[in-house]
Amino acid sequence: MRRLPISGGGTREVLHGNYPAVTLGTLMNSWAVAIVSFACMFFGSLIALAVARILPERHVSKETQDVVKLGVGMIAAMASLILGLMTASVKGGYDSTDKDLHQYALH
Repeated sequence: MRRLPISGGGTREVLHGNYPAVTLGTLMNSWAVAIVSFACMFFGSLIALAVARILPERHVSKETQDVVKLGVGMIAAMASLILGLMTASVKGGYDSTDKDLHQYALH
């Protein structure tokens, strides 16, 4: 591993090229987040199945289902917008790192 200078001061640890180093701590954090997310969604769906049986009929009517579908559609649209913005941000970071690497190679 070596350290390369980055724009704005400071350095960044890289393995080779301009790829950031992946440490065991960051890898385990990724797995922990994935497992906790899966567990929350799985147990949330089980709770929803149990609660759906005891809800009054007016809470599971066609109109209520349409409102829920509309809400889920809005959440999906917001999630796609956020993912697009995150992708643009990552591309900006990649471009900055690429520029720094080329600048480092010229010196």
